[in-house]
Amino acid sequence: MTWMERISFLLVGAASVYLIFLAVQETGSARTGDILLYLCVAVFFACGIALLVAGKSGRDRVTIDSARLHCRDGELIAEHSLAHRATLVFLMLSGAATGALIFVGYPSEDSVLPMDDGQRLFFAPVAGICCLFMVAYSVLYLARRGSRRLVLSPAGIKVPKVISFESELKWSDLKNVEAEHRTNATGVVRLQSRGRQPAEVVTNRVYAERLSVGAAATYWTIRFYHDHPELRDELSDERAVARLRSYGVVDQEQR
Repeated sequence: MTWMERISFLLVGAASVYLIFLAVQETGSARTGDILLYLCVAVFFACGIALLVAGKSGRDRVTIDSARLHCRDGELIAEHSLAHRATLVFLMLSGAATGALIFVGYPSEDSVLPMDDGQRLFFAPVAGICCLFMVAYSVLYLARRGSRRLVLSPAGIKVPKVISFESELKWSDLKNVEAEHRTNATGVVRLQSRGRQPAEVVTNRVYAERLSVGAAATYWTIRFYHDHPELRDELSDERAVARLRSYGVVDQEQR
């Protein structure tokens, strides 16, 4: 875990504990909306911690025996981990509930953390917009399978994206595969491909730490089939799954 993640973990954890304390303190009063608000914010922060833990697990994972990896309809599919999917949805829904409660008038003026009319005039519309965005994001994430899975086929790669619909690139257009370093943590695979113009380079990022196979396996799998076009037919059947489970995608020099 990086220093930034440690600090985030401590701050978010402390905020969650404090908000739960406020909710308990309000218990027994008539301010049910305030209690719900504190609990929703506490759940939101707790899910943030869970996402940090799930991301770290994805970056550190080196075994893929129990990963959600399968071949279907001539494509190799790697799903988002269950931990990431669950915590992300709860994060968005608790955030949406928080925004809705602020929009309708909470916290009340006599709560532990009050909000006066002037503050509500600014925060209520912002909270309402955030609520709508989080609900829409959750619906798209759950409804679009492509937003939760990385798909490799003999023809190309489908990158998991929630909002963008242009997520597919051809192997023939792929120029470079790199592990992107963020705060000393390698959890993102950067794919650089040819654009529509001759000199244009398009960059797609695979947030591999979210996938159940882990960041390392994702990087080596994409790189292996990029470097070995003669073996891409394996992606249409169980041969790719067998190769990945036996760690056959890792270069011998790197083992």
